[in-house]
Amino acid sequence: MKTFRFDRKDQSGLAMDFGRFDSTPQFFFENEQHRTDFFEILFINEGKGSLYLDSQSLTLEPNKCFFISPFQTRRWKLESGVPEGFFVIFKKEFFETFFEDKLFIYRLNYFYNPNFPFELNTSSQTIENFSCILEEIERESTNLNYFSEHVVRSWLYLLLVQLNRAFAKAHGIEEEDRLNNAAYEFRKVVEESVPQIHSVEEIAQSLKMSRITLNKKVKEHFKVSATQFLKDRLAIEIKKKLLYSDQTVAEISNELMFSEPTNMIRFFKRVMGLTPTQFRAGLSN
Repeated sequence: MKTFRFDRKDQSGLAMDFGRFDSTPQFFFENEQHRTDFFEILFINEGKGSLYLDSQSLTLEPNKCFFISPFQTRRWKLESGVPEGFFVIFKKEFFETFFEDKLFIYRLNYFYNPNFPFELNTSSQTIENFSCILEEIERESTNLNYFSEHVVRSWLYLLLVQLNRAFAKAHGIEEEDRLNNAAYEFRKVVEESVPQIHSVEEIAQSLKMSRITLNKKVKEHFKVSATQFLKDRLAIEIKKKLLYSDQTVAEISNELMFSEPTNMIRFFKRVMGLTPTQFRAGLSN
């Protein structure tokens, strides 16, 4: 599968970029399966079609935002050519070298959250408000000085937080509990270690806390147990392989580090209610 990597070669050196779709590298809207190694937020003004993102099918229409995390598999099916709108892309390092909060990205509800659609329905006025923030970033980027990097980060930080509040309100997500860092540390480990780690006990040990404490913190914030969270995340990886590859069940099992294919088949059936073969067969019906 083709992977597009962040490669901004200009005088700013910032690990972020922005712009409008009509001047965008075409990877944003390729019909072939692909992925990137950076975060993407797409703001749609006009357009029709679909975005297949991991195992979600999202409808492309005006006044929508799409949120794409690194290495998510996607494919576009456009009905009216390249849509109108604008984008922001950035690497995680853009914030990690600046903010003291190393869990910032994992606190954003619209990234790494398969329990909700990776999209936000909004209004033309809201899209225009977000566009104004991008204009401020553009203005600062064209007149670089010593403080420009800090100013750009500040504007982007504001944009991400405003989007997070809008997303939380739209999906009925409670305001973030900053004291519950364990839940976000758990999410971070899961995202960085899937599929190597299948055990909550291993994660609890790496975070230097008991499994009971970790499970309590995860359930308080994500409303599911740590075990269920990990199972759901692993099931997504299996579905991605079944959807976007021609690998056999045995090959997928080996790549996702199951001890043998029958264990993966049993696991997938418990979570999804059908076997990998049945799931894949249903795609062609």
